[in-house]
Amino acid sequence: MTGLSTPPRWFVSSLIVNELLRWTRSQGLDDTAFLQASGISTEQLQNPAGNLDAMLVEKGICLALTQIDDPLVGLHLSPKLNVTALGVIGFIAQTSNTLGDLINSVIRFGNLVGDVGVPALHHEPGTVTWTWDCKFHDPVMVRQATECILGCWAGLLRQRKKSKTSILLGVHFKHDLPAPELEKEYQRFFGCPVYFNRPQSGLVLPSRNLTDAMSLADPNLHQMLAMHAEQQLQAQQHSESLADKVRAQLHAVLAQNMTPVRDDIAEMLGMSGRTLHRKLEESGNSFRELMDEVRLEIAREALREQQTTVSQLGLQLGFQESQSFIRWFKQQQGMTPGEFRLSRES
Repeated sequence: MTGLSTPPRWFVSSLIVNELLRWTRSQGLDDTAFLQASGISTEQLQNPAGNLDAMLVEKGICLALTQIDDPLVGLHLSPKLNVTALGVIGFIAQTSNTLGDLINSVIRFGNLVGDVGVPALHHEPGTVTWTWDCKFHDPVMVRQATECILGCWAGLLRQRKKSKTSILLGVHFKHDLPAPELEKEYQRFFGCPVYFNRPQSGLVLPSRNLTDAMSLADPNLHQMLAMHAEQQLQAQQHSESLADKVRAQLHAVLAQNMTPVRDDIAEMLGMSGRTLHRKLEESGNSFRELMDEVRLEIAREALREQQTTVSQLGLQLGFQESQSFIRWFKQQQGMTPGEFRLSRES
C-alpha cells in the first residue's frame, strides 16, 4: 500500500461541528451528505472531547453550503454558537471581569475548540481591532467561517453591563461583498458600518471600552476556569504530539501488513502500554480511536484509488475475515466499502 497520509494539521472541536449539524438539521438537511463528503464517522462526532480533522470538516460543510438557500449562513449561524458549544471558552468569556479580559481569554484559549484561525488584538491610537485570520482553503468556506466567528464575537460584546448601545466602530472583512443587495443585512446584523476588501477581518472598537465591566463577571469562577483551561491547553499540546507519534507508528505497522498491538506501539515510543493508555486517556483520546482513525483513513484512500479488493484491504488492515472488515467499515463510515467506492465513482 502506498501514499500514507500525514496526521491532521488543523482541527475543529466536535462540540462546534455538532452545533453546526444541529443547525443544518433545522434547515431540513440530514447528516448523511456531511458524513459521506467528510469521511468523519458518527463515533467521532459523538466524542464530546474529540478533535476532528479540519480539512475533512471543510469538505463536509462545503457540500452542506450548496444545499442551504442562504448566502449568509455563517453570519446567521453565529448566534447559535452559545456557551455550551464553545465549551470551557464560553464559560471563561461569560465570567470575565472586563471586556479586555474576555478578548484576551478567547485569544489565549481559542485552540481548545479549534485551530483553523489565528485570533489577535491590534492596538491603534484610540482603537483596537480584534482580528481572525482563517486557515481554510475554499474561498466560500473562508468567508462563511470568518463571518460566523466575527458574528459570534460581536455577540460576546453584548455581554457588557452597559450593552444597550453598540460599541462597534466598524467591521472589516478581507473578502468581497458577496452581492450588493446583502450590504444592508451585514449592517443590520452588526449595527455599524461594514467594510470589505480590507487587509484584515476583524471588529473595530474604542480602546477605552476594554475596561468595560461584564454583566456576569465572577472573578473566582473565572480564575478557576482559566486554570482548568491552562491545564487542558497543556494536555492538548502534549497529547497532540503523542497522538501524532502513535498515528505515525500505526501507519508504519499497517503499511507492513501487520496488526498493531498497543504494547508494541508503546514500546516503540519508549513507554509501557499502561502508560500510553493513561496519557492518551488524560486528553480524551484512546489507542482504539486512533487505530480506527488511521485504519479508516487508509481504507478510504485505497478504495478511492482502486488499489486493492475489499477482502485484501481487510487483511492488510488486520481483519481476519472480510465480513468483519465490512461491518467495521460500515459502522465507521455509514456505508459498506463497496457503496463507498461506488459513491466516489458517481
